[in-house]
Amino acid sequence: MALLEVIELTKTFGGLVANNRISFSVDQETILGIIGPNGSGKTTLFNCISGFYSTNSGQVILAGRKITGRAPHGVCRLGLARTFQIAEVFTRMTVLENVMVGAFKRDKRLGPARDMAMETLRLVGLLIKANEPSKGLSPPERRRLSLAMALVTAPQVLMLDEAMAGLLPAEIDELLNLIRDIKKQGMTILVIEHVIDAVMSIADTIMVLEAGKVIATGTPHEIAANDRVIEAYLGKGYRHA
Repeated sequence: MALLEVIELTKTFGGLVANNRISFSVDQETILGIIGPNGSGKTTLFNCISGFYSTNSGQVILAGRKITGRAPHGVCRLGLARTFQIAEVFTRMTVLENVMVGAFKRDKRLGPARDMAMETLRLVGLLIKANEPSKGLSPPERRRLSLAMALVTAPQVLMLDEAMAGLLPAEIDELLNLIRDIKKQGMTILVIEHVIDAVMSIADTIMVLEAGKVIATGTPHEIAANDRVIEAYLGKGYRHA
C-alpha cells in the first residue's frame, strides 16, 4: 500500500518548468532512490513535497491525507522529515540540544525529550559527542547529526538529500548500513543521490528525472539496463548484460 503519493506535481520558476507533472508512489517500508543530472529537478521536488516550496499544481498525499500547501512544520507534524544537501545545524548549541529541538515535537517535557534525543544519537553513532558543541563536528558527523534531527521527530517518511556527498568510501558504507537499519525499523525512505553505486545498493525502486520529467522508474537492475537512462545519466559502464 502506498504511504506517499505524488500526483501530477508541477513547479515553475517564471518560464522554467522545474518539475513537470511528476507522479509516483512509495510503499511503506521501502526505499525510493531518485537520480538524475544536476538541474533535473530532484531537490525542487523534495522542497515541494516537504512544504518549502509551493506547487503550481498537483497533490502530495501522505498516509491518505493531503499535505500539499502546508508549511514545513505542519508537514513534519504529519510524519514527513527531511535532510538537506548542506547539513544545517545550530552551531551555538550542543549536539544533544540540536536533536532535542526535534524531540520536543513529540514531547514538550525536558526529560523525555532528552531521552529520545540520546537514543537517536546512539542510533546514528554520535552519542559520544552529545555534550560537545555542534560547530566542532566534522562534515560526516554533521550529516549524521542532521539525520538524527530528522529521525527524532519519528517520521513515517524520511527524505535524504545527497546525504553521502563528500563522504569517503568507508563513511558511505557506514551510512548505507545505518539507512538499512532505519528501514528495518519500519521507515519509508526517499533518497536523492549522485553516488550511483550506493543508491543502487539500497533502493527497492529507482526513479530517474531529466529536465523536470520522470524518464524511467524501475528496479535498480532495470534502471541500469535502460538505454535512455544510460544515455542521459549513467553512462555505458552501468549497462547490465
